[in-house]
Amino acid sequence: FPVTIGPTGSVQQQNGALCVGYGSGSSNQGTKAVAIGFLAGQNDQGSEAIAIGNISGRYTQGVEAVSIGSYSSQTNQGNYSIAIGSYSGQINQGSLAVAIGHRSANTSAGGYSVCIGYQAGAVNCGNYSINIGTQASQTNGAANSICINALGSVLNNTTASSCRIAPIRAITGNISDNPICYNPSTYELTYISGGQAGSFNIDGTDIVTGK
Repeated sequence: FPVTIGPTGSVQQQNGALCVGYGSGSSNQGTKAVAIGFLAGQNDQGSEAIAIGNISGRYTQGVEAVSIGSYSSQTNQGNYSIAIGSYSGQINQGSLAVAIGHRSANTSAGGYSVCIGYQAGAVNCGNYSINIGTQASQTNGAANSICINALGSVLNNTTASSCRIAPIRAITGNISDNPICYNPSTYELTYISGGQAGSFNIDGTDIVTGK
């Protein structure tokens, strides 16, 4: 049986659902869904979804989705997605996406995207993108991209299928200092141990090809 605590005025609340707080789960709350807080999960909360916090998951929260924090996943959270933090995943978070941190993936987060940190992937982050750190790909993060940011300021990655990491420490020396290499076939990041680096060509700052 559904459980209601507070003036929710629930309509079509399904079996096993729980709503606590004014207006929570008040219209079409799914089976075994949980809505706790002012207007949490108010309209069309999916089955086994969880919305905790004021106005969390208010409009159309997907099946087995989770939103925790004020205004988290307020509107249109996709199935199986997670939003933790105030205003995280607030508007149009895609399915199977993850947003952790204040205003992370705030608006139009792509499906399968991962955004961790304050304003990470905040606006229009692409499908399958990974954005970690404060304001990592804050705006228009590209699909299938990676952005790791510890600059203390915005770092956007707007190029699909690319990786941006900052900062990286500069050192003095030469090629014998174990340069980094990348294999585009196996996607593996490796380094050349001392004594072997001379077999690589260098173009200014980048390793161009291995022999």
